[in-house]
Amino acid sequence: MDYVTEYLKRARDCIELANRVPDSAPILLTIAEAWTALAAEAERREGLEKLIEHKSNAPSVFKMQ
Repeated sequence: MDYVTEYLKRARDCIELANRVPDSAPILLTIAEAWTALAAEAERREGLEKLIEHKSNAPSVFKMQ
């Protein structure tokens, strides 16, 4: 599952709803900010996981001896 895409979609949904329901806009925009922060964190974690995976697949100097 692509969490980043899902979280950003939810943020956009909140923003669109905020435009249609002005009385609830402040809370909806706060929720959108939270979804955006979650997307950024998920993106950071995905990058770290790829880095760790890449390093674990790299040849070891010790194996070559």
